[in-house]
Amino acid sequence: MLIGNVYEVDRRRIRVLHITFSLDRGGLERLVFALLTKLTRTRFQPIVCTLQREGALEGLFEAAGIPVHVVEKKEGVDPFLVIKLARLFQRERIDLVHTHNASPWLYGVLATALSGCGRVIHTEHSNIEVTQRLMMRVSPYLSKRTSAIAAVSTEVARCMIDRQRIDPKNVHVVFNGVDVEKYKANQEKTVANKHDLNIPDDCSVVGIVARLVPVKDHMTLLRAFQSVVEQMKNVKLLIIGDGECREEMVCLCDALKLTDHVQFLGARDDIQDLLPLFDLFVLSSLSEGLSIALLEAMATGTPVVATKVGGNCDAVADGVTGLLVESQNPKALALAMLRILQDRSFAKEMGSRGRQRVLDHFSLESMTNQYEALYQSALAPRKGA
Repeated sequence: MLIGNVYEVDRRRIRVLHITFSLDRGGLERLVFALLTKLTRTRFQPIVCTLQREGALEGLFEAAGIPVHVVEKKEGVDPFLVIKLARLFQRERIDLVHTHNASPWLYGVLATALSGCGRVIHTEHSNIEVTQRLMMRVSPYLSKRTSAIAAVSTEVARCMIDRQRIDPKNVHVVFNGVDVEKYKANQEKTVANKHDLNIPDDCSVVGIVARLVPVKDHMTLLRAFQSVVEQMKNVKLLIIGDGECREEMVCLCDALKLTDHVQFLGARDDIQDLLPLFDLFVLSSLSEGLSIALLEAMATGTPVVATKVGGNCDAVADGVTGLLVESQNPKALALAMLRILQDRSFAKEMGSRGRQRVLDHFSLESMTNQYEALYQSALAPRKGA
């Protein structure tokens, strides 16, 4: 069944529809928002489609003049979602569909084929698990019907090529980018925020910004932090984010006698104001695409310690712009944290080099320019057309 006919493209502005699974407070969603606010509006009209209702960031997009459409996906495989998306593409006269991660890619490609309009760009923000058998099987099919595929890190690109059997010619590494100027530290605001959280001026602060889910492995961080507290009594750990592991983490804090040293701040909308509080940013993940929070911390000039996984290895030059440690190794993580917390000159040097690395390789402007180039290439007339 083909729904309608291909419409005539409005040549004044290219209408780009971004499909995300949700608009929750996650790194992917914040990245999409940053990208869409940076796009050249004289050439591109950004529109968003989310497959879940009641996303916390929905109002943020709308306030920025970016229309949001909610097309709910049912549990499991939802064939009717393809029809609903196809109708949306036609109704909104979409020229280009930009999908983010596996589920939106699958349904976006099928809906584009059904509607007969638009072309597809896809961004993979993290590795598809081998247990996602459907996506593993259909990835080669989807890639052949996708104009370009962006991987946010070299590791994600490698996995797409090796495990998902996608033609390397169609995979482009486009590093995530952040607005570096937005994350300049403001000393007066930093002191005020520290007081608001009842943190003494002379207390060292370690922070993590991540969903409280198993893949972020906060448990290893808490066990490492126990060793840090044994060496440095005047230190706090701020945990920003929320998720299914919160109760388990609170119990572990109690068991490790860390309750007085750990604060759970929940999901926050003021990340840019909280990051400068940190004397050290830590990311203890088991797997990563390319963490926005990690790049934002580096942009503030905060020294970082991260696990040697995924895009962390692209962002952090070990021993130069931060420290990398093996995942699930509390002892190694604790030693790296102590090395930075106990050596102020080393910490300052790491932070300064980290900020420069983000300026050089992970700026929002650079990322936006690369996506705009992919958009233009995707919409160029095909040979023989």
